[in-house]
Formats: sequence, structure tokens, C-alpha cells
Amino acid sequence: MFFPIDAEEWSQALGRIRRLRHSRNWSRIGSSELYWNAPFLAVLIDTIDGLLIEDPRLALELSRQAILLAERIRPEDCPGSSELGKRSLGAWAHAVHGSSCRALERYPDAEASFQTALALTGRKVLHWAAAEVWRRYAALLLFQQSPAGLDFVNKAVDYYAGFPVGQADALILRGLFRQYLANDLTGAALDTGRALELLDAKRSPREARSWAIAVDNLGIIYASGTTDLEAIEATLKRLRHAAAKLSRHEPFRRMTCMWVQALLLAPLGVGRKAARLLVKASDWLLHNGHYKAAAICSADLARILFRSGDENAAIAVLDDLPDATGEAEPRFQAYLAEQLANWRAKKLGEESLAALREALALYDRNPLKADQPLGTSDGRSSSPGPPKAALDSPLSS
Repeated sequence: MFFPIDAEEWSQALGRIRRLRHSRNWSRIGSSELYWNAPFLAVLIDTIDGLLIEDPRLALELSRQAILLAERIRPEDCPGSSELGKRSLGAWAHAVHGSSCRALERYPDAEASFQTALALTGRKVLHWAAAEVWRRYAALLLFQQSPAGLDFVNKAVDYYAGFPVGQADALILRGLFRQYLANDLTGAALDTGRALELLDAKRSPREARSWAIAVDNLGIIYASGTTDLEAIEATLKRLRHAAAKLSRHEPFRRMTCMWVQALLLAPLGVGRKAARLLVKASDWLLHNGHYKAAAICSADLARILFRSGDENAAIAVLDDLPDATGEAEPRFQAYLAEQLANWRAKKLGEESLAALREALALYDRNPLKADQPLGTSDGRSSSPGPPKAALDSPLSS
């Protein structure tokens, strides 16, 4: 953690969070002094970060409570017992709100929250708070496909010195910049590997989550074309371990671990096993309302089926998508219909399936810029895998 919290304080705060979650009476946070302390804010933010994918609407609701809580905490109860500590908590809470808005694709609201956090940072805050603001803002800039975010994440890596989990999260994000904006898979693998060296999945559920995200991302990088069988086998083992270590409250992340396992298994001549994993992952995603991720996963499944020689099954998977995603937002349904029409107008093959998959992934990263390709300018597609899920690392330690 960024400031001293003893085990008893953490346990008490976690117990209060669980009771509030059970009663769903989150408004008590702003009305009872029982919650007005830095340890509770830290546990609340950790809870929010765990909800960014699983329940982004609840994450947004709680992030509003985090801002209110940061305002209520007295300076003497803040890190360092000072106004500097209070300003740091405020910047942190506004940055968390920005992350929650980003998870719901409310980009103007996210930008407004981050500008508030950056303004507080400009008035001087503790180093860890500045790093939190810069890293979270960099994640928004990555969604917006802005290379300017790399400057923020580089500063975050430096300012997290002494906080290995925060530094690992910043390295994971820098790897994503290299992977998706610069197509530098070697640099992405190096940053992600460094992050894994800083993390220990056995220390806490929070660290297990970051570790799983790093392993996911490393698997996506290797699925882009590495021939290092030893590295692939080691990553497959890590992915299975990550899925086992993740909390039962994080089924989405467990599904992405399964998804990436499939992408790594497919080139090893075990296409049937890879297809079974993708069927399970895509079914879960559809049944739980993650329609954009399910569409990408289905496109990956179609590609694996096609490579295995089962063209009819590949076509059936994609033909079923409009009905399966019938409850998705209208804009995505229209986009999906357009991309499927484009795909059907081409000859069935690896190239047309890859183009469809990339178009769906671009929408998932940022629907506002789905017509603006990421990656290199020579037409190569960017990395496979579930990229938006990869971006939503827990982002606090």
C-alpha cells in the first residue's frame, strides 16, 4: 500500500466494505464518520478497481463515494497528517472516478475527472498519488490512441519507485502502449516480463489480479507469432495458475485467461482443445452481457475452426452472432452487421477472418475511433486477444 496500514485496519475496512456490499447501502459512506479514514478509502478504491470489468456501473457509483470520502477525511487523518496528504487522497479519488468513467466509455466525463486530478497534482502531491493520476490518465489516452500517454506512464514508472505493485501496473500499461500503438512486441514483452518479476500472486488477491493481467498480456504477445515453445509452455502454465488464483468475484478475468490459453494452444496442433476453450469463454461472455468481447472471441473461434478445416462450423459461429448479441447496444449491433456484411462479401479465408476480428477489436478499444486502425501503417493487424480487458488492470496497490 502507498501509506502504512496495519493488518487490523485493513481487515476492519474490508469487513465494512463487505457488509456495505451485502446491504447495497453505499450512501452510508458519506453520512457516517465510521468510514472517514484513509485505510477505508484505500480498500474502497481496491474494490472499485476489481469492479471495472465485472460491474463498471457499480464501480462508477463507488468512485463518486470515494471523491466524497476524500473530501470528508480530516488532514490530520491523511497520510503524513497534512494538507499534502489530503490533496493526494483527493487526486487519487478523482483519478479513480476517471478510470470508472472510462470503463463505461463516458470519455468526456473521464477527461473532466482526470483534469481535476491533474490540477491537484500540479499543486504538489505525494509521489505515489502523482503516479496513480498519471498512470490512470495514460490508460485513457491509450484508449484514445494518443502516443502522448507514453510520457505520463514513463513518469509513473519512475514515481512508483518503492511501490513494486504500482510500478508493475505502470510497466504493464507501458507494454500495452508498445504493443498496440508502436507494434513493438519485443519491448512489450520486456516491460510485461519486468512487471511479473515485481509481482507475487501469493501475497494478496489484489496482487494476484495484477499478476493475472500481466500473464494475460504476455500470452497475447506470444500469440502474435513467437516460435519460442519453451516461453509458450511457461506462459500456458502461468495462465492456468492465474485462473486458479483469481477470486470467484472476477469471472471475466478468469475467462480471459482461458481465452488466451486457447490462442496459445491453437498453433501447437491442439486446435480442438483451443476451440473448446473458446466456446466456453464466448458462451460465458454472451450470457453475461459482454457482447463486444464475445464477438471478438467468436471471431477467434471462427479462425481456429477454419484452420482446422471446418469451414461450415466457422461460418455458423459468425452467422449466429447477430442473434446472440441481440441485446447489445444498437450502435454495436449496427457496426457488427456492417462488418459481417463486409466479411461475407470477401472470399472465406484467413485474411478475411483476420480483418473481421481486427475490426471488432478496434470497436472494443474505442468505438469513437473504430474506423482508425491501430498498429503499423503497412496494414498488419495488431495483437490478438482481448485488448480492452487487458487495459483494465486493477490500477492501485
